[in-house]
Amino acid sequence: MEIESCNKIKVILFASLEEEMGWKEKILRIDNNLDMNVNSVWDLIKCKLPRENFIVAVNEEIVDMNSSINHGDEVAFMPIFTGG
Repeated sequence: MEIESCNKIKVILFASLEEEMGWKEKILRIDNNLDMNVNSVWDLIKCKLPRENFIVAVNEEIVDMNSSINHGDEVAFMPIFTGG
């Protein structure tokens, strides 16, 4: 999904993170002059949970927390899934 304004990103939260934060989706304005990465987005949403407990996808591709974020990207955070 492309975001209309080039200085914004879409953030989506899943499962326990959505419950903790009290929202599922937000459009965030990002500074045009800053180099953004996933860690920067995590800091912007002000989550108190340990970031190591979550997987992140940028534009539906799993990435690490140091991956770059560009204007118009969709960033999704989800808990690490376990099963057996």
